[in-house]
Amino acid sequence: MEALKVNDTLFKGSHSTEDLLKYYNNWAQTGKYDEHLSVDNGYKGPHITAQAAAEVFEPNRRPTVQILDVAAGTGKVSQELRQLGFTNIDALDPSGSMLAQARKKNLYNNYICDFLNEYTMPARNAFYDCITTSGGFGLGHIPADALHDLIRLTKKGGYIIIAMREEYIYMSCYNDILEPLMRKLENEQKWQMVQRTVIQEYAFNKTGVLYIFEVS
Repeated sequence: MEALKVNDTLFKGSHSTEDLLKYYNNWAQTGKYDEHLSVDNGYKGPHITAQAAAEVFEPNRRPTVQILDVAAGTGKVSQELRQLGFTNIDALDPSGSMLAQARKKNLYNNYICDFLNEYTMPARNAFYDCITTSGGFGLGHIPADALHDLIRLTKKGGYIIIAMREEYIYMSCYNDILEPLMRKLENEQKWQMVQRTVIQEYAFNKTGVLYIFEVS
């Protein structure tokens, strides 16, 4: 499957940040991104992520919920969220070409072209009711210590929803790092795990994991 081959090249290979950005920009510009990462090709991450948001927010509250979609790409999570009644959604992605495609679809209120790190959007600390990220965790992508920034940008009582391939947890960048840090942050009362669910056939017939945290 071409989509799985491309995905594994990006998420399992050793690439510089500059090379990854070039690849993502080209992937968006050719239109192949939306083709490869489609439900028809077996990628269910955005749907699963949006459904998780619907679980924690009642329908009557959804139009006012402020959401930040991290690693937003061309807007697949936002498309799913909007179908469920969410309308106040911002995008964060380092690829300008990805965000340009999302902008054409009018999927977000704000398009923020940046990496997620300690310097990201300091004016929006404790601003969002919910942060979503689907497929943003992988080798060379969102680092484990960015969990601190997800918490920083989320209101107390807000939710952080992370969907990722299960096998990526055991990559060198996350193995014995990512989930221990999640537990450490819980022990420090920074957040509380609401859900950790293994998802069969999450992407390309591969198993995924869905995490939901409530910020303390």
